[in-house]
Amino acid sequence: MNRIPILGKLTPGKTQRHLIKLPGAALAKDEPRPVISITGAKPGPVLFVNAGVHGGEYPAVEAVIRLSNTLDPKKIAGTVILMPVPAGTHPSLNSASSPALAAKPERWA
Repeated sequence: MNRIPILGKLTPGKTQRHLIKLPGAALAKDEPRPVISITGAKPGPVLFVNAGVHGGEYPAVEAVIRLSNTLDPKKIAGTVILMPVPAGTHPSLNSASSPALAAKPERWA
């Protein structure tokens, strides 16, 4: 699979970073969300992983970020899609009370 409509063209053997707007009227005013796609060199299944669904789930956010830095797209088959912060710019994810994200928000995407 080389194309997922919301992400656009995915390049086999590459890790790509995206900022996406989720569809739907209820989300129309939301900020874009960071997504990381890791497309294997060979075709295969698609796995979606998200984290940070609730405001205090910082270890899960860090785990998804680390996973994105660990997977080698040249060594996997299929596509892994990672959404470390589906809550977008929720205040609790972008404040001093969020040490994992407040220190390095650029790591999200």
